[in-house]
Amino acid sequence: MPDVEYPQIFGRLPEGLLITEAMNTIRWANDEMAEITGWTAEELQGMRLDQLIAREELTAIARARGVDPWALRRYHCQVRTKSGERREVSVSVGQTGEPGAQATTIFLLRDIRRQREMERRLLEQLGEKQEMAAFGHVASLVAHDIRNLSNTLS
Repeated sequence: MPDVEYPQIFGRLPEGLLITEAMNTIRWANDEMAEITGWTAEELQGMRLDQLIAREELTAIARARGVDPWALRRYHCQVRTKSGERREVSVSVGQTGEPGAQATTIFLLRDIRRQREMERRLLEQLGEKQEMAAFGHVASLVAHDIRNLSNTLS
């Protein structure tokens, strides 16, 4: 099996990826994470995780994961961007290594704003289709009435 360049693979993920040391210092980030936060992947490396995600939210995530800390789970939280804006994201967290050992923590983040925008567009399209269906139904009723009136007159 040929050697694989993991940064090239992880760099293409459609979700933001952060790899941290002991849930504290960011060791690596992909380009999507840079897109979500506004910081470049290089700027993110070496940054403390609590500079992106508030300590209270990290504590809540850790508490929720307390049942099974090695499982990958999905949470919603706010990420601070380079401009200071708070952006809602969905986060999956997992750890590598053995329980009790110094573990690497992996964070997968999905920008919910994009998902909500897509949902909004789909709802608009659905509304337009429903309006067209209602208009078609009314038009067919009017055409039926005109045809009946025409038959009666003739």
